[in-house]
Amino acid sequence: MLWCFVFLGLFASVLADNYAFQSNALPSQDVMPTLANGHIGLVVFDHSILVNGLYNGFMGYSHRARIPNHANIQMRSCAKDTKTDADDCLYELNIRHGFFRTVLTGSTFSAEHRVYTHRYFNRLIVNEFRLSRTGGTGAITLDLVQLPGDPSVDFTFSSAQPEDIGGLSFQRIAGQTVAVEDPNYQKELRTVNVFYQTAPDQLILPDGQNEITVGYLTAVDFNEGVARKDLVDAIPQLNVNQIFNTHEQMWETFWQTYGITVVGDDNLASSIHTSLFFLSSSLPSLESNQGNYDFYGLAPAGLGRGGVMLMEYQGHSFWDTEIWMQPPVLMLEPKWSRDLLHYRHITREAAQNHARQTGWKGRRYVWESAYTGREVTPPCCPEVVLYQHHITADIVFAARSHFFATHDMDYLRQEGCQLAVESAEFWESRVVWNEDTETYDIRAVMGPDEDHHNVTNNVYTNVVAGYNLYFSEFASCLCKEVLNLQEYELVEKWSEIARQLTLLHDSEHDYHPQFEGYERGTAIKQADVVLLGFPLQYPMDESTKKNNLHYYSDMTREDGPAMTWSMHVIGHLDIGEDDEAAQNFKRSYDNYIRRPFMVWSEAAEGFVGAGNFITGAGGFLQGIINGYAGVRLHQDSMTVERPRIAPGVTELTINRITYLGSTFSITMQSSQTIFRTTYSNPQIPLSFAINDEEIEGEIPPLTPTDVLVIKPKSYPFGDCQLPSNLIGGAQSLKIASIVLFITTLATLLISK
Repeated sequence: MLWCFVFLGLFASVLADNYAFQSNALPSQDVMPTLANGHIGLVVFDHSILVNGLYNGFMGYSHRARIPNHANIQMRSCAKDTKTDADDCLYELNIRHGFFRTVLTGSTFSAEHRVYTHRYFNRLIVNEFRLSRTGGTGAITLDLVQLPGDPSVDFTFSSAQPEDIGGLSFQRIAGQTVAVEDPNYQKELRTVNVFYQTAPDQLILPDGQNEITVGYLTAVDFNEGVARKDLVDAIPQLNVNQIFNTHEQMWETFWQTYGITVVGDDNLASSIHTSLFFLSSSLPSLESNQGNYDFYGLAPAGLGRGGVMLMEYQGHSFWDTEIWMQPPVLMLEPKWSRDLLHYRHITREAAQNHARQTGWKGRRYVWESAYTGREVTPPCCPEVVLYQHHITADIVFAARSHFFATHDMDYLRQEGCQLAVESAEFWESRVVWNEDTETYDIRAVMGPDEDHHNVTNNVYTNVVAGYNLYFSEFASCLCKEVLNLQEYELVEKWSEIARQLTLLHDSEHDYHPQFEGYERGTAIKQADVVLLGFPLQYPMDESTKKNNLHYYSDMTREDGPAMTWSMHVIGHLDIGEDDEAAQNFKRSYDNYIRRPFMVWSEAAEGFVGAGNFITGAGGFLQGIINGYAGVRLHQDSMTVERPRIAPGVTELTINRITYLGSTFSITMQSSQTIFRTTYSNPQIPLSFAINDEEIEGEIPPLTPTDVLVIKPKSYPFGDCQLPSNLIGGAQSLKIASIVLFITTLATLLISK
């Protein structure tokens, strides 16, 4: 049933800020924006609806299952496939309130169309139309077109069945996927239920009436009852013009809570806002009328893409989640971080079997995973399947970061300890003792630089694997009562293995060769060794850190991904090279964001890459939060190190940073940074010190040379000592002994 009523300010006006982006023409589909809410996602005016955790296809051909988009309703004169140059259409992406709007202007009328994936009723896609008279008399017609696309190859759908819900007429279809991903882990095909309304060919504004609005709902869920309940709950709001208000308020709350605002550089402000929008859109709603399902990870192109085989990574999860996207997510909202880690928990059986089937112990995560956790890398790329082993340690690195940022013992007891122990078992079985060097080697790997595979002792892999081993021993200590040592034993040799891992260092050039046999002058694809500086924050001489950055900056391919330049931003800021940081900062986003709707692309202008590349958005946000704002997470503290503002910016505010349940805001200005506590968690009292001087009460403004240290007032881990995280053979053993002594002494002093 069509519903209509007098327009009551339903459609928002154009925003005169950095949250709305307009164009008189539509770009190619690869740079059209994505609308998503963590459960469903779509590319505006595309023929597909995609759903969190819903895949079709066997093994390497598994991809997000395409549901025909019956919510793709458009004004015919402005529709992507039917628009003519004579039609006066305006298109707008409004990220402040999470919708896409089309405006058509005629000689006697104005028509508007708004589409959005509802943030609260998150099984729904909403289309709203308004037709207004601006002159003349007589009836006015607006032609509509509904373009669901071709029948899906991913489902066998039933015939549409009519159903009345809340006085509105819907068509209901149910479909089953065609293929399971792997029968060892997926016993049944997936089912999806879709309710949709059929739009008429025309909307008519009768003679004597000045305005009407009409709306159409589409609901998608695995469970028919869940989809129907969203409609039942939403229709009363629809009928009294509240459904958009609920959605709008969710986005307003998001920006007030998690927003980052910029004064002085509109392009940077827009880039930050769209990065936050597209990244968070693929994450679950923090509040909804029905509980969310398990979350199945952040794919590089987000939730709205990946529905075509062999394109845009097919909606798979990579190390991108843990290294590029989880760090800013963790700083803004730890609940989302927990969702991301939970995905690795529910796919653990495949990781356990993958380790055993490839000749090792414990848990080995695959390079690309989807619904079951088994390897789903397409046949195109056997090297990454064989050699990209660092992903297991990357996942543990994210779990480690989550724990030290939250002290979330529930996570550790329920999921994290098992992950830590089984991943350590993998690395213990993976390392090989080298009699010549008296260190452990990790052979036959590929680091982040995908141009070089089957190498030995990739520096990034060895360091992150060492972190994995150290954290696993620490977590086992914390969990020994929970585990009761029935299934696992505390293996104290894990830290010994970590300390004795090979860490390559060229003393002549004072830098880390990327792997054994690396020849100076050899080009690389992307940041690899540079990642030791950040995000790994591996302790090294300042000269070594500087030489790593300078050398590999010159060796990195021009067509590398945006995250490389974001890490170079942080690296240059760390060594006081602000001009070089500024050059890389501009490069880290401006070449990768496509106008008019500020959509991230995987590759710089002139190169082909995935659309809506939220991996790049995650790296870019790290450049702001961890680079210019100087926020760093450590095992025992969070620091704000030498915060400074980017060139051309007069003020930048991060509304929320979280640490141990407390929240803070950071406002950077030209000569000072204001750090405020917005909420103090009474369960974990914190201490504050600037440049080693303890601060009581309000924190004074920070200068670009200050270091603020925030840590718990008492040591929270009992008899379990924090890891030293030093690797590299005998020398590291000596350093580690000193660090261990200092750490133990500090622990005793704090406890007293």
